[in-house]
Amino acid sequence: MLQMKNVVKVYRTEIVETHALSDLSIHVRAGEFVAVMGPSGSGKTTFLNVAGLLDGFERGEYLLDGVDVRKLGDGEKSRIRNKKIGFVFQSFNLIPDLDVFDNVDVPLRYRRLPAGERRDRIHRALEQVGLASRMRHYPSQLSGGQQQRVAIARVLAGDPVLILADEPTGNLDSLMTHEILDLLERINEQGTAIVMVTHSAECAAHAHRQIHLRDGRVAELDEPPSLVRGREAGLVPGLG
Repeated sequence: MLQMKNVVKVYRTEIVETHALSDLSIHVRAGEFVAVMGPSGSGKTTFLNVAGLLDGFERGEYLLDGVDVRKLGDGEKSRIRNKKIGFVFQSFNLIPDLDVFDNVDVPLRYRRLPAGERRDRIHRALEQVGLASRMRHYPSQLSGGQQQRVAIARVLAGDPVLILADEPTGNLDSLMTHEILDLLERINEQGTAIVMVTHSAECAAHAHRQIHLRDGRVAELDEPPSLVRGREAGLVPGLG
């Protein structure tokens, strides 16, 4: 699904060279739910930008759903981003002048899908996140948790194989946080891979496993006890 090997990303100014990623190697299998953690400056956001084809890298290998992204031009990257990757951000990134339906519709229009197919996708996605009755509401008429669910519906309507979530509960209270995490778990159970950056150990516990970054490298790999027990019992495949 997502396989990085020895990826190096360097930011340069006239006087400073910063290695944001240093020989980073990460493998996320299809259908996994992975939490990426680490202190500020550890490379989490840079990793997401590279993983989401929003930024390039200097050296290394990156295969996304079997495609070598180094060989892709900007147009090809945009098409893959729109069709295969969904982004969920801390700040929701909804367009305030558009209602819920039209917010979910925006990326589908870029794909030039027929109006009927777009409508069906939007209805299914909003039903999945429990907001079908709010499709003509505007973002300002929704709670923070509802706005994040709209953002997730926008992702689901595109039917991605991978969701990249950057602190998706960072602006939410504890109740809304649990609702969003439960929703992400249900989406993952249907086969969509999820990579979630978070500072919260409680949020990370919802993932199958955790990857800790430090100084642009993988510092530690964790797995919750339930997954370890499941693997020992032969109920969960290995992640090697």
